[in-house]
Amino acid sequence: YRVYGYVRQVGDRPFASIRVLAFDWDRAGENLLGKAQTNAEGYYEIVYAPEQFRKSDREQDGADLILRVVDTEGSILAASPRKNNAQPDEQINLTVDVETQPGHIHVVHGEVSQAENIPLAGITVKAFDRSLRGEDFLAEATTDRSGQYAIYFLIPHKVRQLDLLIRAYDPQHPDI
Repeated sequence: YRVYGYVRQVGDRPFASIRVLAFDWDRAGENLLGKAQTNAEGYYEIVYAPEQFRKSDREQDGADLILRVVDTEGSILAASPRKNNAQPDEQINLTVDVETQPGHIHVVHGEVSQAENIPLAGITVKAFDRSLRGEDFLAEATTDRSGQYAIYFLIPHKVRQLDLLIRAYDPQHPDI
């Protein structure tokens, strides 16, 4: 069995590097089926086995799926309605409204250009938090035709300050 889809922000922007959890709902409670992290396009995929949701012989159909988008501390940012008797291959897309998450979701934006302000499209821009232990990846985005990017990421409540590091990578020239 597989559930997959995209996590988007309002405005259809992909939400990269965010956790998605899949649960089976039963009268006795919820069972975690699996978890995944979205890629740069906001895509996730969770594979699970029938044994994870068929707890008795009476259960013959698919799982009663609930998906949740959570931050690093487990706070729920978005949830799907329950999908009863999900198909073996089910697509469920989710939207996170970043405006309803004040102080929770942060954004860094800018423009990547070459000399003489010529914008660069298709450049991968990654955000990191630099600490004494090294660099922790936060999220990434790709520049649009005008060289613009916006990276949305979560900061755990216990973190008071980031030492933000932004790096740009050209997929056509990985050495740059």
